[in-house]
Amino acid sequence: RKVCPHRLQWSSHNGGMIGTSGCAFAMCFCSSLVHGQISTGFNPTGKQGTITKMDGPRHILEIDNRPAALVYNEWTGGEFTKLLQDASMDPDIGKASLYFPLGQQLEADSEDGEPFQRSLHPHMVVRATNSVTLFGDCHEGENILMMAGTQAQVVNRISVVATNVVRDAGFRLPEVRGALVVFCAGAMTYVDSAMNVAASKLNAALGGTPYLGIHMFGEQGVFPDGVSRHGNLMYSAVVVSSRRRVMKLLNVDTGDTILETDPRFAALVQAGEI
Repeated sequence: RKVCPHRLQWSSHNGGMIGTSGCAFAMCFCSSLVHGQISTGFNPTGKQGTITKMDGPRHILEIDNRPAALVYNEWTGGEFTKLLQDASMDPDIGKASLYFPLGQQLEADSEDGEPFQRSLHPHMVVRATNSVTLFGDCHEGENILMMAGTQAQVVNRISVVATNVVRDAGFRLPEVRGALVVFCAGAMTYVDSAMNVAASKLNAALGGTPYLGIHMFGEQGVFPDGVSRHGNLMYSAVVVSSRRRVMKLLNVDTGDTILETDPRFAALVQAGEI
């Protein structure tokens, strides 16, 4: 597919130009309080190892000093055995790997004490080296593990994320005014016709508040350790509340700050200095 006559699908558009080697950003400022979270819909399994050799940030050559595709195939119980026996092509395993994506355990735990993972979607097996390419970056020396999840888990995850955002922010449902929700397009193909169930559960989690939802291949967000990362097969929600942000003034000469709740703030407004 193409987004225009001379551009391939993987392109970015910023309103004035289309490019294949950059990113388009939208900067937004909200006068009300917002809160967000990113999460994967899959759980880690006991299959794990260490990335010992890479060929670029998205091509794993070896796991524990063995060909990555052979290790991954063993972890899945032989799911790709027939593909590995066919030396005539480099098979695309994107659809099959939806059932058991790879992932990484982050050093920091989430706020509720549960481990937090970043899921990675395997793309192709390179037969010449029995290696695996991904849709996300990783590096030599990092951990790598296999993940798994049922269709029910994937369907429920986006509503769980929205519920956690509202809870962690301390919002009451009547205060929720809207949300921007991301549901990975790859995960959407996994749940297929059950998307109406996911939407219904999300609607309930947001108290019936209107929201904007999008499906994309590749998700970005700030993880519990404060680092912004790219992941695959993930979900995120940014919830907008009716609570106003408290304004804060900074005197650049003295370094003093005055909050909107400070009586001096009202005096400055009345004096026309703000």
